[in-house]
Amino acid sequence: STRPLFALFHVCTPLKSLKRTMEASEANSWLGLGLDDRLTAALEHHLGLGSPLPVQTTCIPPALDGQHLMVAAPTGSGKTLAFVLPVLHSLLHQPRDQRAQQKLSPVAIVLVPTRELVQQIVSVFRAALEHASTARITVDGIAGSTT
Repeated sequence: STRPLFALFHVCTPLKSLKRTMEASEANSWLGLGLDDRLTAALEHHLGLGSPLPVQTTCIPPALDGQHLMVAAPTGSGKTLAFVLPVLHSLLHQPRDQRAQQKLSPVAIVLVPTRELVQQIVSVFRAALEHASTARITVDGIAGSTT
């Protein structure tokens, strides 16, 4: 039998369970999620983010394990960092020679529906990288138009 497409994704934090995970996430730290030390230092010391939000606590560990995620959570719940941080973690742990080979190839492509989201996501990537890495990693956004 054929599986539906959505079966390929691990669904993180359905909206109904977001409130329940809020209390559990308060005790967690960025380091406890398995993120690179440079990222956790950047988050805590330079970006002023003391602890992860529930959607981050729930989604970052499976993303670091390479699982595909489909996340539904309200605006402002922390979804951007929930996918940006695993991408950056992966880049920071990529061997230097592998990064050199991929120099001209995109490592991650993020598709979003609006120019404003493009700008927001690019700024989050750049802010985290600014304090977490000395490697030359380029982050750029492209916004299209229908006119």
